[in-house]
Amino acid sequence: MKRMPLGSRTTSWVIATSAAAMFWLAACGQEPEAVDDECGGSARFAASGSCGGVTPLVPTFGPSVDALASYASQTTCDPTEKPGVVAFKDLILSTYGCTTSYGITRACSSGGTSEHKEGRAWDWAVTPSNPAAMDLLNWLLAPDAYGNQYAMLRRFGIMYMIFNKKIWSAYKADQGWRAYTGSNPHTDHVHFSFSWEGANKQTSYYSSGGSTTPPPPPPPPPPTTTPDQGAYPGAYPDSTVDAGGYPDAYVPPPTQPTVPTTPGPEQPNTGAGWPPPNTPTQPQPAPHLRGTCALAPGPLAPPSLGLVAGLLLIVALRRRRRRRR
Repeated sequence: MKRMPLGSRTTSWVIATSAAAMFWLAACGQEPEAVDDECGGSARFAASGSCGGVTPLVPTFGPSVDALASYASQTTCDPTEKPGVVAFKDLILSTYGCTTSYGITRACSSGGTSEHKEGRAWDWAVTPSNPAAMDLLNWLLAPDAYGNQYAMLRRFGIMYMIFNKKIWSAYKADQGWRAYTGSNPHTDHVHFSFSWEGANKQTSYYSSGGSTTPPPPPPPPPPTTTPDQGAYPGAYPDSTVDAGGYPDAYVPPPTQPTVPTTPGPEQPNTGAGWPPPNTPTQPQPAPHLRGTCALAPGPLAPPSLGLVAGLLLIVALRRRRRRRR
């Protein structure tokens, strides 16, 4: 096999290198907000694994919140990491340990305009397949307990974000996520650019003075039962309250009234009358007459004809004796 002369190999390497450099300069020299590319700064390290399902632990806040950041493009070159950007980066990396950083600053000699050159932009190394990405972005854009839209994004002073071929700008919040046409689709990282207030820790996130503890749980719901006049709670939700202020936990059903009867001398009192219905009665023996004139109970028998005749005979004999005298 015939080898290429040394001069030809050198010429090919120079041409390839020049072409790569021209492509790099073209990508970095465009409008920053429209096609902000990460063409310099710290070396990149691949992130691995996924760690979604959580959000950052932050202070508790009151109802007041910062205004949405307006667009402030890079005008100077001071590639020193600003404290607000560093604090945001540390918070996110401590929350999502499977991700990493692509850097904050960019050299002044690199082409194009970028907030990286002022130390107020950060590239978070995360891919769209990692749920941590959308967990954080949705958390930043969510309203707070007071109804403030994009609450955490405003408290951090984030100016715009680029991720997975889309861009979200605080100064165009009503347009939501828009198509991003830059040469770098940002499919391996999220780009955050900060306002000067957010970069210098001059927003409500840093001045609230809150504690990094979760908010207290809501109070328990009121009881479903209503206390009575005597401040004695009912034992059951449907219990009634009497005039004395105590709940009637149980009300017996009404019973049919019974007519009291007097039982016989040898009949037990069952409380329901005697004799019971459909019970045959037993004949009672006649009372014993021992030197008394007790009569058996019952109606008198009618007088017989012999008794009448005897009485008439006695009357006739008395009249006859009177006549003889």
